[in-house]
Amino acid sequence: MHRPVCTDGRFPVHMSRRWPSRPIYWTFIVDEHAMPYPSTRQPCWPPSLQTRRTPDGDRRYPLIWRPVLCGALAFFVSQMLLRLPLMSVVVPMLAEPVRGWLTSAPVASLSAGLFEETGRLVVMVLLLQGFRRWIDGIGFGLGHGGLEAIVLIGMAQVNNLILALVINMGRWDQVASQLPPDSARIRETLVHTSPVLFLAAGVERIASITIHIGCSLLVLWGVYRGRRLLAWGAAVLLHAATNLMGVWLLPVSPYLSEAGLIAIAVVVVVVALRSRHRFAPDLIRPATAHLGPPAEPVAPDPTT
Repeated sequence: MHRPVCTDGRFPVHMSRRWPSRPIYWTFIVDEHAMPYPSTRQPCWPPSLQTRRTPDGDRRYPLIWRPVLCGALAFFVSQMLLRLPLMSVVVPMLAEPVRGWLTSAPVASLSAGLFEETGRLVVMVLLLQGFRRWIDGIGFGLGHGGLEAIVLIGMAQVNNLILALVINMGRWDQVASQLPPDSARIRETLVHTSPVLFLAAGVERIASITIHIGCSLLVLWGVYRGRRLLAWGAAVLLHAATNLMGVWLLPVSPYLSEAGLIAIAVVVVVVALRSRHRFAPDLIRPATAHLGPPAEPVAPDPTT
């Protein structure tokens, strides 16, 4: 089978069906004295799929886009297709004691952790076989938390920004006729809400994305080290505890809730930066150790 050779002499990850937790790297023999990238030779991957490179020209994080997409898919399936329809359609149809118990803050927080972390684990096992690098967990968390931020906060913030521009331009009366009957309440809310609260919403999403990255790294570590159940349970508890803390502290003070999320996010960042060695290596060096020195150039024959 023909295998394309990259400029740096290495082909990216090949997935192993027998050992899905162990990535297989195709390594090629290249001339160690060849010109490093960039050169006249073209790499085997399009430039759009290449990320940062090491100083000697090696791709540091190939195929980083796939964990990001899988993280977004995990959130879409676990929350938007499964949990949210169940909480909004099925739960209101239940009797009052059960309905009140399922919609309580502890149970709702735990259900969010169960659905999202289970979806995270299933997607990593089925769709990310061989992707066990530290940067894969970072990308997975960015995709998961990024889509959540877009769905929960991003769309609402864009809508509020448009309405605020309409109010500042003095055209609210022209637009109010096309809005719902409670448009007056919407206007009063936007006028009397402090801009700091809108900024706090963005800070809260950044902290939430950081916590999603931490949960993704935790689950990925369990998949890579063969401790899936332990890592999944720890991620569920971390997710549920974070949600529950935010719900309980929000009535006391929104700023106190934000401070709690930021504190957890800082701890997650510190632990994540110190855990990089516990995942699969980012690169496999080209096999050039046994290559001999380059052949001496042959001087041209003056008689010819």
